[in-house]
Amino acid sequence: EEIETGKSKLRGFKKFMQGTYTHFNFLLNANQKLNTSLDIAQTEFQDDYTKLLPYDNYDLKRFAQNTYLDTAIEKANGSLLLHDIRNEWNDEVYLILGKSFYYKSMWDSAAIHFQYLNYAFAPKDDGYDIPIGSNISNKEQELTIVSPKQKGFLKHNPRRNEGLIWLAKSLIMGGDITTGKGILDLLYGDPHLPKELIPKLNDCNARAFYFLGKYDSAAYYMDQSFAVAANNLDKSRRKFLAGQLWLLGNHDEESTKDFEYAASHSPNILMEIYALLHLSNIDSSSNNQQNQLDRLLTLSKKGKYKDYQNMIYYMMGEKYLSQNDTSNALKYYTLGTKASSNLDNQWKDRSFQKIGDISQNRFKFNELVNNYDSIKSPFGKGEEYKLVSDRKTAASALSRPLKDIFVQDSLLALAALPEKEQEKILKARLKQIRKALGLKDQDNMGNAPIFNNNTTTTDL
Repeated sequence: EEIETGKSKLRGFKKFMQGTYTHFNFLLNANQKLNTSLDIAQTEFQDDYTKLLPYDNYDLKRFAQNTYLDTAIEKANGSLLLHDIRNEWNDEVYLILGKSFYYKSMWDSAAIHFQYLNYAFAPKDDGYDIPIGSNISNKEQELTIVSPKQKGFLKHNPRRNEGLIWLAKSLIMGGDITTGKGILDLLYGDPHLPKELIPKLNDCNARAFYFLGKYDSAAYYMDQSFAVAANNLDKSRRKFLAGQLWLLGNHDEESTKDFEYAASHSPNILMEIYALLHLSNIDSSSNNQQNQLDRLLTLSKKGKYKDYQNMIYYMMGEKYLSQNDTSNALKYYTLGTKASSNLDNQWKDRSFQKIGDISQNRFKFNELVNNYDSIKSPFGKGEEYKLVSDRKTAASALSRPLKDIFVQDSLLALAALPEKEQEKILKARLKQIRKALGLKDQDNMGNAPIFNNNTTTTDL
């Protein structure tokens, strides 16, 4: 009965054995599965830097289907069922259960586990049976909702405090942002909140403001939660997203700082390129804009950026086109069509499209057709994909009639010339044809007729 109710405490060897089994068997395995599933989700995810980045660096739907999460839940439940419920690691077991349900996008189930963690492991013998935030939570009559931190190297620090942040996080993701923000505000005002949890608290607050659409506040707390980043890529991504959020809040100076960090520190080449592009858009002076464009151009000449040359040239073309500098835009679009790449041809195709569109505006329909014919496959999504696909089909339909018109116009222009001019032009053309066919060149044709029965016919 004592074991079932948990009224007595484990002591001595029994406490050591139960804690060891729980921590180094079930709990360790559950943690490993949870962390592995998170690593896989983050590795598989690809950001679209042309849009506002999602708050999380993984795909929610795909992550929710990872079977490792089910394994983590199974291991955690096994720990609760097979070991003495009085061992000191059970609060961490409930934290892992809550996290697993959170990553499965089961926000309600996650919140229930975090709520139980808050209730069952509060600093009271019989659970947390007083209102949250009550000033009778401790002997000093202080307004606090957190559990006191244990002192000593071998002491197990309670996971309840972190669970409160995860509870707020689950409520926010479940759509109850008001309640989630209420918990966060209580934690901000709590004098006993461990300092190491403040970055996680700021991160959760940034998430709330992100989904509320208060972008400048989200950016501020995101910068304040920089310490939660797991690696250099995560740090750079957080700075990039913060830069986007500052930009949406019309704070150019703060946005510039964050994009500059992302451009200078990111191991992701795409992120670096887009950060530089954002910097060129932010800088209002023409000199600063040109400096950022020069940085992009310098990148394109470095070895590790070779596969991204057509993308960089396309962006350079876009930048000049936005400044109504069509000549420079065409220059870089053309370079983009010629740059080699081992990646997909999307950026090369986009350059062909832009040249075709400019040609249409200049009524140069042959160039329009040639460039749209050069697009290997339609790109983009939704309306953009349909537009490119339809225009490519229309360009193909125009191709043959335009060739016929060109031939007819050429023949009419040739017929209008004097006979000697006609002879000169036809001889030059015949020379080109013979060379293309690999036939021996005849420079001295004398007065021989231009065409005879031995001449191979070809399309003029």
